[in-house]
Amino acid sequence: MNEKKGSINYISLGQKVKTKEKVFFGFGVLADTLLSGVFGLYLTDYFINEVLISFELFIVANVIYLIVNSLNDVIFGFYADRTRTKLGRRIPYIRYGAPLFALAFIFLWFPLPGTAPGNPTRGQAAKFLQLVFGYVFFDTMLTIVVLSLVALPPELSESTQERNKFSLYSTLFGGIGGALVFIVPSIVLLGMNSFRIFVVFIAILAMLSFIILSFGIKERKKLYEKEKYDKNLLKEIKITLSNRSFLSFVIFYFSVSFLRVLAISFTPFYSAMHGLENDTFVLLAFYIGNGISIPLYLLLVKKVEISKIIVNSSLICLVVILSLFFIDLLFNVTPVFWIIFIVDGLLFGLDILYYPYIGNCIDVDELKTNRRREGMYFGVNAIFSKSAEEVPAILGATILSITGFIQGGLAIDQPLSALNGLKFMSAVIPVIFAIFCILSQFLNPLKGDNLKSMKIKIIELHKLKEGNNKT
Repeated sequence: MNEKKGSINYISLGQKVKTKEKVFFGFGVLADTLLSGVFGLYLTDYFINEVLISFELFIVANVIYLIVNSLNDVIFGFYADRTRTKLGRRIPYIRYGAPLFALAFIFLWFPLPGTAPGNPTRGQAAKFLQLVFGYVFFDTMLTIVVLSLVALPPELSESTQERNKFSLYSTLFGGIGGALVFIVPSIVLLGMNSFRIFVVFIAILAMLSFIILSFGIKERKKLYEKEKYDKNLLKEIKITLSNRSFLSFVIFYFSVSFLRVLAISFTPFYSAMHGLENDTFVLLAFYIGNGISIPLYLLLVKKVEISKIIVNSSLICLVVILSLFFIDLLFNVTPVFWIIFIVDGLLFGLDILYYPYIGNCIDVDELKTNRRREGMYFGVNAIFSKSAEEVPAILGATILSITGFIQGGLAIDQPLSALNGLKFMSAVIPVIFAIFCILSQFLNPLKGDNLKSMKIKIIELHKLKEGNNKT
Protein backbone atom coordinates (compact mmCIF):
# COMPACT_ATOMS: atom_id res chain seq x y z
CA MET A 1 0.00 0.00 0.00
CA ASN A 2 1.41 3.37 -1.02
CA GLU A 3 -0.88 5.63 0.98
CA LYS A 4 1.01 8.25 2.92
CA LYS A 5 0.56 8.38 6.67
CA GLY A 6 -2.57 10.29 7.49
CA SER A 7 -4.06 9.83 4.01
CA ILE A 8 -7.61 8.52 3.80
CA ASN A 9 -7.46 7.45 0.12
CA TYR A 10 -8.08 3.91 1.38
CA ILE A 11 -11.79 4.76 1.74
CA SER A 12 -12.20 3.65 -1.89
CA LEU A 13 -10.82 0.16 -1.23
CA GLY A 14 -13.35 -2.68 -1.26
CA GLN A 15 -16.14 -4.34 -3.26
CA LYS A 16 -17.75 -2.18 -5.95
CA VAL A 17 -21.54 -2.21 -6.11
CA LYS A 18 -23.43 -1.78 -9.37
CA THR A 19 -25.33 1.47 -9.72
CA LYS A 20 -28.57 -0.37 -10.44
CA GLU A 21 -28.35 -2.13 -7.07
CA LYS A 22 -28.00 1.22 -5.34
CA VAL A 23 -31.06 2.42 -7.23
CA PHE A 24 -33.03 -0.63 -6.11
CA PHE A 25 -31.87 0.03 -2.56
CA GLY A 26 -33.17 3.56 -3.00
CA PHE A 27 -36.67 2.18 -3.63
CA GLY A 28 -36.54 0.62 -0.19
CA VAL A 29 -35.50 3.91 1.37
CA LEU A 30 -38.33 5.64 -0.49
CA ALA A 31 -40.80 3.17 1.02
CA ASP A 32 -39.41 3.54 4.52
CA THR A 33 -39.42 7.34 4.23
CA LEU A 34 -43.06 7.37 3.17
CA LEU A 35 -44.33 5.18 6.00
CA SER A 36 -42.01 6.36 8.76
CA GLY A 37 -42.21 9.96 7.57
CA VAL A 38 -45.99 10.28 7.75
CA PHE A 39 -46.00 8.27 10.99
CA GLY A 40 -43.38 10.53 12.55
CA LEU A 41 -44.77 13.82 11.27
CA TYR A 42 -48.44 13.45 12.03
CA LEU A 43 -49.25 10.57 14.40
CA THR A 44 -48.63 12.57 17.59
CA ASP A 45 -50.66 15.51 16.33
CA TYR A 46 -53.38 13.19 15.01
CA PHE A 47 -53.98 11.40 18.31
CA ILE A 48 -53.60 14.49 20.51
CA ASN A 49 -55.45 17.09 18.43
CA GLU A 50 -57.79 15.04 16.20
CA VAL A 51 -58.62 11.88 18.11
CA LEU A 52 -58.26 13.79 21.42
CA ILE A 53 -56.74 10.98 23.46
CA SER A 54 -55.81 12.21 26.94
CA PHE A 55 -52.19 13.23 27.58
CA GLU A 56 -51.98 10.60 30.34
CA LEU A 57 -53.09 7.69 28.14
CA PHE A 58 -50.95 8.93 25.25
CA ILE A 59 -47.87 8.89 27.49
CA VAL A 60 -48.70 5.40 28.87
CA ALA A 61 -49.18 4.08 25.32
CA ASN A 62 -45.81 5.47 24.32
CA VAL A 63 -44.08 3.92 27.34
CA ILE A 64 -45.49 0.52 26.30
CA TYR A 65 -44.37 1.19 22.75
CA LEU A 66 -40.90 2.12 24.00
CA ILE A 67 -40.53 -1.20 25.84
CA VAL A 68 -41.81 -3.33 22.95
CA ASN A 69 -39.81 -1.70 20.19
CA SER A 70 -36.63 -1.73 22.26
CA LEU A 71 -36.75 -5.52 22.48
CA ASN A 72 -38.11 -6.81 19.17
CA ASP A 73 -35.22 -5.50 17.04
CA VAL A 74 -32.46 -7.31 18.88
CA ILE A 75 -34.48 -10.55 18.96
CA PHE A 76 -35.22 -10.32 15.24
CA GLY A 77 -31.59 -9.37 14.47
CA PHE A 78 -30.40 -12.46 16.37
CA TYR A 79 -32.54 -14.81 14.26
CA ALA A 80 -32.12 -12.89 11.00
CA ASP A 81 -28.35 -13.43 11.08
CA ARG A 82 -29.06 -17.16 11.27
CA THR A 83 -31.55 -17.19 8.37
CA ARG A 84 -30.45 -19.16 5.34
CA THR A 85 -32.59 -19.21 2.15
CA LYS A 86 -31.97 -19.25 -1.58
CA LEU A 87 -32.80 -15.52 -1.64
CA GLY A 88 -30.45 -14.74 1.24
CA ARG A 89 -31.07 -13.73 4.83
CA ARG A 90 -32.44 -10.19 4.30
CA ILE A 91 -34.40 -10.15 1.02
CA PRO A 92 -37.15 -12.64 2.04
CA TYR A 93 -38.14 -10.51 5.03
CA ILE A 94 -38.37 -7.40 2.84
CA ARG A 95 -40.38 -9.04 0.05
CA TYR A 96 -42.91 -10.90 2.17
CA GLY A 97 -43.08 -8.44 5.05
CA ALA A 98 -43.94 -5.43 2.86
CA PRO A 99 -47.72 -6.09 2.56
CA LEU A 100 -48.12 -6.48 6.34
CA PHE A 101 -46.04 -3.35 6.93
CA ALA A 102 -48.38 -1.39 4.66
CA LEU A 103 -51.43 -2.81 6.43
CA ALA A 104 -50.03 -1.89 9.85
CA PHE A 105 -49.56 1.68 8.66
CA ILE A 106 -53.14 1.96 7.38
CA PHE A 107 -54.55 0.59 10.64
CA LEU A 108 -53.34 3.60 12.64
CA TRP A 109 -55.36 6.19 10.72
CA PHE A 110 -58.84 4.65 10.58
CA PRO A 111 -60.82 5.00 13.85
CA LEU A 112 -62.15 1.77 15.32
CA PRO A 113 -65.76 1.52 16.57
CA GLY A 114 -66.09 3.08 20.00
CA THR A 115 -63.08 5.39 19.75
CA ALA A 116 -65.25 8.50 19.35
CA PRO A 117 -62.56 10.58 17.60
CA GLY A 118 -62.77 14.29 18.43
CA ASN A 119 -64.64 13.67 21.69
CA PRO A 120 -62.39 14.12 24.77
CA THR A 121 -64.92 12.56 27.19
CA ARG A 122 -65.82 9.35 25.34
CA GLY A 123 -63.94 6.33 23.98
CA GLN A 124 -60.67 6.95 25.82
CA ALA A 125 -60.12 3.22 26.50
CA ALA A 126 -60.78 2.38 22.83
CA LYS A 127 -58.47 5.20 21.70
CA PHE A 128 -55.76 3.84 23.97
CA LEU A 129 -56.15 0.24 22.75
CA GLN A 130 -56.04 1.23 19.08
CA LEU A 131 -52.93 3.33 19.64
CA VAL A 132 -51.11 0.59 21.58
CA PHE A 133 -52.01 -2.19 19.13
CA GLY A 134 -51.20 0.07 16.19
CA TYR A 135 -47.83 0.94 17.68
CA VAL A 136 -46.91 -2.71 18.27
CA PHE A 137 -48.16 -3.94 14.85
CA PHE A 138 -46.47 -1.09 12.97
CA ASP A 139 -43.17 -1.35 14.82
CA THR A 140 -42.98 -5.13 14.51
CA MET A 141 -43.31 -4.94 10.74
CA LEU A 142 -40.97 -1.95 10.58
CA THR A 143 -38.40 -4.01 12.50
CA ILE A 144 -38.69 -7.00 10.18
CA VAL A 145 -38.59 -5.05 6.93
CA VAL A 146 -36.43 -2.00 7.67
CA LEU A 147 -33.81 -3.77 9.80
CA SER A 148 -33.34 -6.14 6.85
CA LEU A 149 -33.10 -3.12 4.53
CA VAL A 150 -30.46 -1.21 6.48
CA ALA A 151 -28.36 -4.36 6.98
CA LEU A 152 -27.67 -4.57 3.23
CA PRO A 153 -25.08 -1.78 2.58
CA PRO A 154 -22.44 -2.89 5.14
CA GLU A 155 -22.54 -6.39 3.68
CA LEU A 156 -22.54 -5.40 0.01
CA SER A 157 -19.27 -3.46 0.26
CA GLU A 158 -16.40 -2.84 2.68
CA SER A 159 -15.60 0.42 0.91
CA THR A 160 -16.33 3.61 2.83
CA GLN A 161 -16.75 5.32 -0.53
CA GLU A 162 -19.36 2.77 -1.66
CA ARG A 163 -21.18 3.05 1.65
CA ASN A 164 -21.20 6.81 1.22
CA LYS A 165 -22.77 6.29 -2.20
CA PHE A 166 -25.48 4.22 -0.55
CA SER A 167 -26.02 7.19 1.75
CA LEU A 168 -26.29 9.43 -1.32
CA TYR A 169 -28.88 7.21 -3.01
CA SER A 170 -30.64 6.91 0.33
CA THR A 171 -30.80 10.69 0.48
CA LEU A 172 -32.00 11.09 -3.11
CA PHE A 173 -34.83 8.58 -2.78
CA GLY A 174 -35.52 9.74 0.75
CA GLY A 175 -35.90 13.22 -0.69
CA ILE A 176 -38.56 11.96 -3.10
CA GLY A 177 -40.37 10.34 -0.21
CA GLY A 178 -39.86 13.46 1.86
CA ALA A 179 -41.49 15.56 -0.86
CA LEU A 180 -44.63 13.43 -0.57
CA VAL A 181 -44.48 13.65 3.23
CA PHE A 182 -44.01 17.41 2.88
CA ILE A 183 -47.50 17.81 1.45
CA VAL A 184 -49.15 16.06 4.41
CA PRO A 185 -50.03 19.36 6.17
CA SER A 186 -51.83 20.56 3.04
CA ILE A 187 -53.65 17.24 2.65
CA VAL A 188 -54.77 17.44 6.29
CA LEU A 189 -56.28 20.87 5.66
CA LEU A 190 -58.54 19.26 3.03
CA GLY A 191 -60.11 17.09 5.74
CA MET A 192 -59.58 13.67 7.28
CA ASN A 193 -61.31 11.79 4.47
CA SER A 194 -58.81 13.19 1.95
CA PHE A 195 -55.96 12.41 4.34
CA ARG A 196 -57.06 8.79 4.75
CA ILE A 197 -57.23 8.31 0.98
CA PHE A 198 -53.68 9.70 0.85
CA VAL A 199 -52.62 7.24 3.59
CA VAL A 200 -53.85 4.26 1.55
CA PHE A 201 -52.04 5.58 -1.55
CA ILE A 202 -48.81 5.96 0.44
CA ALA A 203 -49.11 2.45 1.87
CA ILE A 204 -49.57 0.84 -1.56
CA LEU A 205 -46.69 2.84 -3.08
CA ALA A 206 -44.40 1.83 -0.21
CA MET A 207 -45.34 -1.84 -0.48
CA LEU A 208 -44.57 -1.89 -4.21
CA SER A 209 -41.25 -0.10 -3.65
CA PHE A 210 -40.10 -2.69 -1.10
CA ILE A 211 -41.05 -5.51 -3.46
CA ILE A 212 -39.15 -3.86 -6.34
CA LEU A 213 -36.03 -3.72 -4.14
CA SER A 214 -36.34 -7.41 -3.29
CA PHE A 215 -35.99 -8.35 -6.98
CA GLY A 216 -33.08 -6.00 -7.69
CA ILE A 217 -30.44 -6.78 -5.04
CA LYS A 218 -28.43 -9.95 -4.55
CA GLU A 219 -26.75 -10.57 -1.22
CA ARG A 220 -23.10 -11.66 -0.84
CA LYS A 221 -24.06 -15.03 0.60
CA LYS A 222 -20.50 -16.34 0.40
CA LEU A 223 -19.50 -14.05 3.26
CA TYR A 224 -21.74 -15.83 5.75
CA GLU A 225 -23.08 -19.12 4.34
CA LYS A 226 -20.45 -21.24 6.16
CA GLU A 227 -20.57 -19.30 9.43
CA LYS A 228 -21.56 -21.12 12.61
CA TYR A 229 -23.59 -19.41 15.33
CA ASP A 230 -23.30 -21.26 18.63
CA LYS A 231 -23.83 -18.44 21.15
CA ASN A 232 -27.11 -17.49 22.79
CA LEU A 233 -28.76 -14.09 22.56
CA LEU A 234 -27.27 -12.65 25.75
CA LYS A 235 -23.73 -13.63 24.75
CA GLU A 236 -24.22 -12.13 21.30
CA ILE A 237 -25.38 -8.86 22.89
CA LYS A 238 -22.38 -8.87 25.26
CA ILE A 239 -19.96 -9.32 22.36
CA THR A 240 -21.64 -6.50 20.45
CA LEU A 241 -21.52 -4.07 23.38
CA SER A 242 -17.81 -4.79 23.95
CA ASN A 243 -17.06 -2.97 20.67
CA ARG A 244 -15.98 0.57 21.66
CA SER A 245 -16.47 1.96 18.18
CA PHE A 246 -20.06 0.71 18.27
CA LEU A 247 -20.70 2.27 21.68
CA SER A 248 -19.55 5.61 20.27
CA PHE A 249 -21.91 5.10 17.33
CA VAL A 250 -24.83 4.32 19.65
CA ILE A 251 -24.40 7.58 21.56
CA PHE A 252 -24.03 9.55 18.34
CA TYR A 253 -26.97 8.00 16.54
CA PHE A 254 -29.25 8.16 19.58
CA SER A 255 -28.58 11.90 19.67
CA VAL A 256 -29.27 12.67 16.02
CA SER A 257 -32.30 10.34 15.93
CA PHE A 258 -33.76 12.02 19.00
CA LEU A 259 -33.38 15.45 17.44
CA ARG A 260 -34.85 14.41 14.09
CA VAL A 261 -37.90 12.79 15.68
CA LEU A 262 -38.44 15.67 18.11
CA ALA A 263 -38.35 18.15 15.24
CA ILE A 264 -40.63 16.28 12.85
CA SER A 265 -43.13 14.97 15.44
CA PHE A 266 -43.73 18.41 16.92
CA THR A 267 -43.66 20.43 13.72
CA PRO A 268 -47.45 21.06 13.98
CA PHE A 269 -46.90 22.40 17.50
CA TYR A 270 -43.90 24.59 16.65
CA SER A 271 -46.11 26.43 14.17
CA ALA A 272 -47.98 27.87 17.16
CA MET A 273 -44.81 29.75 18.19
CA HIS A 274 -45.30 31.93 15.11
CA GLY A 275 -49.08 32.05 15.18
CA LEU A 276 -49.40 29.77 12.15
CA GLU A 277 -52.08 27.17 11.51
CA ASN A 278 -50.29 25.70 8.47
CA ASP A 279 -47.30 23.52 9.40
CA THR A 280 -45.62 23.68 5.99
CA PHE A 281 -43.30 26.60 6.75
CA VAL A 282 -41.81 25.05 9.89
CA LEU A 283 -41.33 21.74 8.10
CA LEU A 284 -39.68 23.61 5.23
CA ALA A 285 -37.20 25.23 7.65
CA PHE A 286 -36.12 21.82 8.95
CA TYR A 287 -35.82 20.50 5.39
CA ILE A 288 -33.71 23.49 4.34
CA GLY A 289 -31.22 22.79 7.11
CA ASN A 290 -31.23 19.10 6.34
CA GLY A 291 -30.88 19.79 2.61
CA ILE A 292 -27.85 22.03 3.20
CA SER A 293 -26.20 19.48 5.46
CA ILE A 294 -26.41 16.45 3.18
CA PRO A 295 -24.17 17.58 0.27
CA LEU A 296 -21.90 19.33 2.77
CA TYR A 297 -21.29 16.20 4.86
CA LEU A 298 -21.01 13.95 1.81
CA LEU A 299 -18.34 16.27 0.41
CA LEU A 300 -16.46 16.47 3.71
CA VAL A 301 -16.43 12.71 4.28
CA LYS A 302 -14.26 12.32 1.16
CA LYS A 303 -11.49 14.34 2.82
CA VAL A 304 -12.18 14.38 6.56
CA GLU A 305 -12.63 11.52 9.01
CA ILE A 306 -16.15 10.91 10.29
CA SER A 307 -15.13 11.66 13.87
CA LYS A 308 -13.88 15.16 13.03
CA ILE A 309 -16.99 15.96 10.99
CA ILE A 310 -19.23 15.07 13.92
CA VAL A 311 -17.26 17.05 16.50
CA ASN A 312 -16.81 20.22 14.45
CA SER A 313 -20.34 20.31 13.02
CA SER A 314 -21.95 19.70 16.41
CA LEU A 315 -19.85 22.41 18.01
CA ILE A 316 -20.77 25.01 15.37
CA CYS A 317 -24.50 24.16 15.60
CA LEU A 318 -24.37 24.29 19.39
CA VAL A 319 -22.85 27.78 19.44
CA VAL A 320 -25.31 29.17 16.87
CA ILE A 321 -28.41 27.75 18.59
CA LEU A 322 -27.36 28.96 22.04
CA SER A 323 -26.56 32.43 20.75
CA LEU A 324 -29.94 32.80 19.04
CA PHE A 325 -31.82 31.36 22.02
CA PHE A 326 -30.29 33.97 24.35
CA ILE A 327 -31.09 36.74 21.88
CA ASP A 328 -34.75 35.76 22.09
CA LEU A 329 -34.54 35.31 25.85
CA LEU A 330 -33.13 38.83 26.34
CA PHE A 331 -34.94 40.77 23.61
CA ASN A 332 -38.02 38.61 22.80
CA VAL A 333 -37.15 38.18 19.11
CA THR A 334 -39.15 35.06 18.30
CA PRO A 335 -38.31 35.13 14.53
CA VAL A 336 -34.77 33.92 15.40
CA PHE A 337 -36.35 30.49 15.82
CA TRP A 338 -36.69 30.22 12.05
CA ILE A 339 -32.88 30.13 11.96
CA ILE A 340 -32.82 27.72 14.90
CA PHE A 341 -35.11 25.35 12.97
CA ILE A 342 -32.68 25.43 10.05
CA VAL A 343 -29.69 24.78 12.31
CA ASP A 344 -31.59 21.92 13.98
CA GLY A 345 -31.91 20.44 10.48
CA LEU A 346 -28.16 20.82 9.98
CA LEU A 347 -27.53 19.01 13.25
CA PHE A 348 -29.72 15.97 12.72
CA GLY A 349 -28.51 15.89 9.11
CA LEU A 350 -25.42 14.17 10.54
CA ASP A 351 -27.36 10.92 10.25
CA ILE A 352 -26.16 10.86 6.62
CA LEU A 353 -23.02 9.29 8.15
CA TYR A 354 -25.08 6.31 9.35
CA TYR A 355 -23.96 3.63 6.87
CA PRO A 356 -20.21 4.35 6.74
CA TYR A 357 -20.06 4.76 10.54
CA ILE A 358 -21.93 1.60 11.61
CA GLY A 359 -20.37 -0.30 8.69
CA ASN A 360 -16.94 0.35 10.18
CA CYS A 361 -18.18 -0.91 13.56
CA ILE A 362 -19.44 -4.15 12.01
CA ASP A 363 -16.13 -4.61 10.17
CA VAL A 364 -14.25 -4.34 13.50
CA ASP A 365 -16.53 -7.03 14.92
CA GLU A 366 -15.96 -9.37 11.98
CA LEU A 367 -12.20 -9.13 12.43
CA LYS A 368 -12.66 -10.32 16.04
CA THR A 369 -15.41 -12.94 15.56
CA ASN A 370 -14.93 -13.96 11.90
CA ARG A 371 -18.71 -13.55 11.43
CA ARG A 372 -20.90 -10.98 9.65
CA ARG A 373 -23.42 -9.94 12.30
CA GLU A 374 -25.25 -7.00 10.77
CA GLY A 375 -28.53 -8.20 12.25
CA MET A 376 -27.20 -8.13 15.81
CA TYR A 377 -25.59 -4.72 15.36
CA PHE A 378 -28.66 -3.08 13.88
CA GLY A 379 -30.81 -4.92 16.42
CA VAL A 380 -28.77 -3.85 19.46
CA ASN A 381 -28.52 -0.32 18.09
CA ALA A 382 -32.31 -0.29 17.81
CA ILE A 383 -32.61 -0.88 21.56
CA PHE A 384 -31.27 2.65 21.86
CA SER A 385 -32.30 4.29 18.57
CA LYS A 386 -35.92 3.15 18.91
CA SER A 387 -35.89 4.74 22.36
CA ALA A 388 -34.66 7.89 20.65
CA GLU A 389 -37.67 7.68 18.36
CA GLU A 390 -40.14 7.23 21.21
CA VAL A 391 -38.82 9.27 24.15
CA PRO A 392 -39.34 12.56 22.23
CA ALA A 393 -43.09 11.88 22.11
CA ILE A 394 -43.14 11.18 25.86
CA LEU A 395 -40.95 14.17 26.68
CA GLY A 396 -42.82 16.50 24.33
CA ALA A 397 -46.25 15.46 25.55
CA THR A 398 -45.09 15.93 29.14
CA ILE A 399 -43.82 19.43 28.39
CA LEU A 400 -47.05 20.33 26.58
CA SER A 401 -49.08 19.07 29.53
CA ILE A 402 -47.00 20.90 32.14
CA THR A 403 -46.96 24.18 30.20
CA GLY A 404 -50.72 24.19 29.59
CA PHE A 405 -50.90 23.52 25.84
CA ILE A 406 -54.57 23.56 24.74
CA GLN A 407 -55.41 20.37 22.80
CA GLY A 408 -57.09 21.14 19.50
CA GLY A 409 -56.73 24.88 20.15
CA LEU A 410 -55.70 27.41 17.52
CA ALA A 411 -52.20 28.90 17.61
CA ILE A 412 -53.59 32.21 18.87
CA ASP A 413 -55.26 30.42 21.81
CA GLN A 414 -52.06 28.96 23.26
CA PRO A 415 -50.77 30.48 26.54
CA LEU A 416 -47.32 32.06 26.79
CA SER A 417 -46.15 29.21 29.02
CA ALA A 418 -46.88 26.67 26.25
CA LEU A 419 -45.00 28.77 23.66
CA ASN A 420 -41.99 29.01 25.99
CA GLY A 421 -42.08 25.24 26.44
CA LEU A 422 -41.94 24.81 22.67
CA LYS A 423 -38.99 27.21 22.48
CA PHE A 424 -37.18 25.11 25.09
CA MET A 425 -37.85 21.95 23.05
CA SER A 426 -36.57 23.42 19.80
CA ALA A 427 -33.41 25.07 21.18
CA VAL A 428 -32.16 23.85 24.56
CA ILE A 429 -32.74 20.13 23.95
CA PRO A 430 -30.81 20.20 20.61
CA VAL A 431 -27.90 21.89 22.42
CA ILE A 432 -27.82 19.07 24.99
CA PHE A 433 -27.70 16.39 22.31
CA ALA A 434 -25.09 18.27 20.30
CA ILE A 435 -22.88 17.94 23.38
CA PHE A 436 -23.57 14.18 23.44
CA CYS A 437 -22.49 13.96 19.78
CA ILE A 438 -19.19 15.61 20.65
CA LEU A 439 -18.61 13.40 23.69
CA SER A 440 -19.33 10.25 21.68
CA GLN A 441 -16.20 10.79 19.60
CA PHE A 442 -13.90 10.68 22.61
CA LEU A 443 -14.92 7.02 22.84
CA ASN A 444 -14.43 6.27 19.14
CA PRO A 445 -11.10 4.46 18.43
CA LEU A 446 -11.56 4.44 14.63
CA LYS A 447 -9.31 7.35 13.75
CA GLY A 448 -6.11 7.83 11.76
CA ASP A 449 -3.88 4.80 11.26
CA ASN A 450 -6.16 2.62 13.38
CA LEU A 451 -9.04 3.14 10.96
CA LYS A 452 -6.78 2.67 7.94
CA SER A 453 -5.34 -0.61 9.27
CA MET A 454 -8.80 -1.97 10.04
CA LYS A 455 -10.06 -1.19 6.55
CA ILE A 456 -7.20 -3.03 4.86
CA LYS A 457 -7.59 -6.09 7.11
CA ILE A 458 -11.31 -6.46 6.49
CA ILE A 459 -10.85 -6.37 2.71
CA GLU A 460 -8.20 -9.09 2.95
CA LEU A 461 -10.51 -11.22 5.12
CA HIS A 462 -13.37 -10.93 2.64
CA LYS A 463 -11.11 -11.92 -0.26
CA LEU A 464 -10.08 -14.99 1.73
CA LYS A 465 -13.70 -15.94 2.54
CA GLU A 466 -14.97 -15.53 -1.01
CA GLY A 467 -11.91 -17.37 -2.36
CA ASN A 468 -12.42 -20.27 0.04
CA ASN A 469 -16.11 -20.50 -0.82
CA LYS A 470 -15.34 -20.83 -4.52
CA THR A 471 -13.51 -24.09 -3.99
